[in-house]
Amino acid sequence: MKSRSRYSLIVSLAVLFVFSQLGSVAIFENPLAGSLVFAKGKKDRDKDKDNDKNKGLRKQVKKLQILINDIQQQLDALELQGGSEGPIGPEGPAGPDGAAGPQGPIGLTGPAGADGAAGPQGPIGLTGPAGADGAVGPQGPIGLQGLQGPIGAQGPQGVAGPAGPVGNRKFDFVQNFDLVDSRDFGFVNGRALTFNKASSTSLLKVTYVDNLRVISGDARWTIYMDGLPTNLSLLLFSTDNDHIQQTLMGYLTGVPAGSHSFTVEVNSFGSDAHTGRGSTMLLEVEEIDQP
Repeated sequence: MKSRSRYSLIVSLAVLFVFSQLGSVAIFENPLAGSLVFAKGKKDRDKDKDNDKNKGLRKQVKKLQILINDIQQQLDALELQGGSEGPIGPEGPAGPDGAAGPQGPIGLTGPAGADGAAGPQGPIGLTGPAGADGAVGPQGPIGLQGLQGPIGAQGPQGVAGPAGPVGNRKFDFVQNFDLVDSRDFGFVNGRALTFNKASSTSLLKVTYVDNLRVISGDARWTIYMDGLPTNLSLLLFSTDNDHIQQTLMGYLTGVPAGSHSFTVEVNSFGSDAHTGRGSTMLLEVEEIDQP
């Protein structure tokens, strides 16, 4: 592009030069032109002068032709060479978008991209139909015992069952009314009985009910079996002359089968004791099977 511009410049200068030569010849060397431009009104010229001037004009035209040929030869032999590249001009404005081209072929599938971030949870879908029952799993461990529930309402009485066999319940007793004994120490009158025990594994339940009193101290009433004290006893303490009905009850274990005697002993430890007064006295022994 730069070589063609330089060539055009040289051609333009040559043409300009030729025209300038022609102009100078026409204006300054041609008397006819001079007479037409600068000396209108002159009428006659000498014919000799005219012939001389015409010869001079032909001579100048020949010189001009030689000069044009020389310039042409120089132009033909001239080797155009590119100059140094100038600086890059400013970028022009972007042109309008071109028309969309045809769609190209589908490219190869690229590698899978990384998983994107989880999106927000969608709305709950409709409930699907119930699935088939699964197989029964193994039984789990027994859980902790729960709290006891409230007592339910009492149901109706059931039908009476058949009568059971007669048990081995056996008892004996001695009973009197207003049987008084004022001794302070020893076995009390009328409080004695003999009991025949059937089993060596059964229990003996002993009950003693009597009116008792002690003044200015304390006194103890003890059940004896076969002349020996047992662990069944009652201790009173009082400072007044109060006669009060008292009850002593307990169980004897480990008593062998057979006949056994029972009595009541009083010991006032030096105080004033009194047994029985205007009331019922009861001494009872009962044999009970072990639960």
